Amino acid sequence: MKQLFLLTLLAATTFRAFGQAGGIFTPRSNAVFQRNTTTTGGSTIVTFSGQMFVNNNLTYQIEKLDKNGNFTGYWKTAQAFPAGSISNLGNGAIFHFTLDVPTGWYLFRVNAPESGNWEARFGVGEVFIIAGQSNAQGAGDVHLISTTENLDCVSGNRNAPFGDFGDLWIPTFTRIDPWNPKIGPRGDRPWFWQELGNKIAVRELPARVVPVAFYNMAHGGSSINNWYDSMLRVKQMYNNNYGNIMTYGATTTIFNPWGSVFDSRLPYSDLRDFLSYYINYTGVRAVLWHQGEAETKTLLSKHGSANYTSGPVPGPTMSPPSPAYAIGDYESKLKAIIAESRVLQPNLAWAISKVSLIGNNRVNPNLTVDQISSNTANGGTLVTPLGNYQNVGSVVQEQIDVQATTSNVVWMSQNSDTYTNRQTDKTHFSEANLVNMADDVYNNMGTIISKTPILPSALPRLSLAKNGSFDYTASTTGIFSIYRWKNQFPLSPFEQDAPNMGSSYNPSPVGGDPGFSGYAKTASGRIVPIVPWVYINLVPGARIGSDNTENEAVLENTSLFPNPISKKQYLNVSFSTTVESFMKIRLLDQNGFTLKEINKDISKGKHSYTFPLEDIEMDAGAQIIYYHLETVQHNEVKRILLMK
Repeated sequence: MKQLFLLTLLAATTFRAFGQAGGIFTPRSNAVFQRNTTTTGGSTIVTFSGQMFVNNNLTYQIEKLDKNGNFTGYWKTAQAFPAGSISNLGNGAIFHFTLDVPTGWYLFRVNAPESGNWEARFGVGEVFIIAGQSNAQGAGDVHLISTTENLDCVSGNRNAPFGDFGDLWIPTFTRIDPWNPKIGPRGDRPWFWQELGNKIAVRELPARVVPVAFYNMAHGGSSINNWYDSMLRVKQMYNNNYGNIMTYGATTTIFNPWGSVFDSRLPYSDLRDFLSYYINYTGVRAVLWHQGEAETKTLLSKHGSANYTSGPVPGPTMSPPSPAYAIGDYESKLKAIIAESRVLQPNLAWAISKVSLIGNNRVNPNLTVDQISSNTANGGTLVTPLGNYQNVGSVVQEQIDVQATTSNVVWMSQNSDTYTNRQTDKTHFSEANLVNMADDVYNNMGTIISKTPILPSALPRLSLAKNGSFDYTASTTGIFSIYRWKNQFPLSPFEQDAPNMGSSYNPSPVGGDPGFSGYAKTASGRIVPIVPWVYINLVPGARIGSDNTENEAVLENTSLFPNPISKKQYLNVSFSTTVESFMKIRLLDQNGFTLKEINKDISKGKHSYTFPLEDIEMDAGAQIIYYHLETVQHNEVKRILLMK
């Protein structure tokens, strides 16, 4: 399996977002798309798009893969593209079509005999959003990452670069393994999610493998107040209508019950962005919610327990002020958050956990909060409710009420407080607890999957009309209210604070544009990429007409050696230009992160540069990096293989 997956990574999605002419743009390599079933099997609509160097003898095929990524047969044998799916571009072509694909892992291959083949691995299965606080995000010294041969079942969104509240980027996906442990945008470890994903992957064998993907946007220490208050703040950014253009407004800070300070738009802004954009690309089954320890922390602080350090109690005296805190608000605020998530994704399913434990000390569970606060016989220790009884002020009871009285909400974990023997902080799960949690959630998976999912959208098609040399008009069809276009690479985000550019785009000045990319937004606030993103500069036959070709020199190709290369060697680069020019050289990892960059003005002639790879920080398990050179006479990307 490792060999196959290595080959897939080397070839998949070679039409990189940072600008190489040709390749598959969608599906993104290792993406998982939500299936339509509420039982087993099922399928979903997948958008296939990309750009080829040639437009002759093009065929495509889709291979079926087993749980280990091995070829098992053809879903679609080699065949011509569907009628109307290909548009000519110079001597090349761009394509766009959709297929209803059954559950499973696949390898999509475009066969272009004159320019080479292109591949992208993708799956149709189950997609989940993780939300809550640190026992959903992951914390402490425990990782529980598989060190054995892991199934190709769990993809994490390494959505990078990520962080600016105004920018939404094309997602990238990777397997969870010891070299890629993150579940983006917030999770820094597999936690119990990889274990859960592996269980889901094989639940329908031998009939089929079920691919699984997670997005983790949990925030450590966040309270229900933090989630609710940030939800109100995010709504203000869109003037209470997500279809509007975003305005930043004044940045403020908020506290969690441990006294940590963070931006007032967090954590809800992460959830809103994914519901607005990323879920339209992949679809989703449900939000997996695990949060409640912060409320216990607040009660402990409020009632002066000697067993825990003091912390701020949310109330009017805080800076900035927040509404007075009452544990009874938990139900109403979580319900409000669920309702707001359904503004963007109607009837989105939620699965919530019973959770409140932040310590191993317990007292009589029949005491009320008031009795606990004056309970000197037990040293003033606050009970941590187990949720199997009626208790005034119980965090778990509030969660029970939410599940019982809110539509399309089921249990994720029904007993997470019972997993004791935690890490030394007495709050975060130990490795044994993580196994327990994976089992607990998996035991409820049939109920979770029984809820109707949100399916991926069919992505709108990018069309190009040629007006003259280097002069194209890009457009798309569909009912949208806001369009954003770009005619430059590398990665281009949807800028949520930028104005509408209309349904067609002709850049000014027209000369020198490297390509086109675009996004569209509906009146309800749902955002989709317009695909494929197309690269113009190096398309054979695209540079005709008024281009000044009579003095254009035949340039040397870049010399790049050694390749393959070990991480202890020096990478040597040389190239020539016949004019003075700006120059940009970048080394990038397989997800588009810049590892090293040089920007300068250069004279005409030959130029050489040397990069000691051992001085460049990259993932320990990296098997490939990319070299990108840009001058007025070059715009090229080359793949560099890394040897151990």
